[in-house]
Amino acid sequence: MENLPKIIDETQWPLEIKIHDPLRDHTFQGRIVLPAVETMQLLAHATKSRVPDIHTSLIQDIRFTKFLFMDADTKTVDAVHEVRVFDDGTVRSRLLTTFKSKKNSITRPQEHAQLLWTRNPETTPLPPYDSLLGLEGIGLEVPAQKIYQDLVPFGPAYQNITSPLLMTGEGGLCSVSGGVDTLPAGPLGSPFPLDASFHAASVWGQHFMGLITFPVAIKKRLILQPTVFGKTYLCKTIFIKKESDSLFFDIWILGPDGNICEGALGVQMKKVAPLDSQPQPPMPQEGKKDLE
Repeated sequence: MENLPKIIDETQWPLEIKIHDPLRDHTFQGRIVLPAVETMQLLAHATKSRVPDIHTSLIQDIRFTKFLFMDADTKTVDAVHEVRVFDDGTVRSRLLTTFKSKKNSITRPQEHAQLLWTRNPETTPLPPYDSLLGLEGIGLEVPAQKIYQDLVPFGPAYQNITSPLLMTGEGGLCSVSGGVDTLPAGPLGSPFPLDASFHAASVWGQHFMGLITFPVAIKKRLILQPTVFGKTYLCKTIFIKKESDSLFFDIWILGPDGNICEGALGVQMKKVAPLDSQPQPPMPQEGKKDLE
């Protein structure tokens, strides 16, 4: 049996989550839900302040285990940040809240997310630049306005696909914005480009698989050059496989200079709601099409 890393330290601290106005644009079923990208940013900042020698350029084994819902008038959320340090040098962060059982009034912890940091990040091979600029197969375009009006109905702060989304069976390609500087800066860069890439994956899943999905896990996130507010990026979302009610993607985000800024590998998008009707984007166009 493989030797598993042993915990050498475990500590919990109170963590206050401030609900900034942009977060009120990120809703599901009529309630604010903490975005996956904001959860990662929150844990990166909190963990770096406790364990300064972790590398935030590589995050592994990311799991979004339960939505953190908030009411519309919520100002802050009292949460718990747990840090476990292992003997192999890795550090696991967890975001917890507490809830009271309706049956017996016992207070229990509820995990919302966890992820793994390292002090010695590994090198990950990058895909050839040319492979990220186009898509193979019969393509169709979905206007950004349609995406945010009908398919991913978030408010303005989270409407950051800025070009038509080009889709084929291979995946999706679009321009995404670094967003407006309305949130505190964090060690992972602007949260908006990766968040918009999840929207692209969701639209792809709705059209090709008939599933409405949210991100629930990421095998590995690489940050080579943190994205910034106000800039435009190119995002390629590559479909990998379908397992049960989950779709898996690799995502790459390129900067204005053409260099890869970040990648999210093994992104698991899981069904969260039935799709009542199939989206009706424009008719497909033949051949391979590149976005400038």
